[in-house]
Amino acid sequence: MDSIYESLTELEKTGLTLRDFFNSHDSH
Repeated sequence: MDSIYESLTELEKTGLTLRDFFNSHDSH
């Protein structure tokens, strides 16, 4: 159970980072 939650958090962090990257790229 812990490992699943941990992997989900990792995916969420990666998704947020990618979204921020694309957002900043679009603003330029």
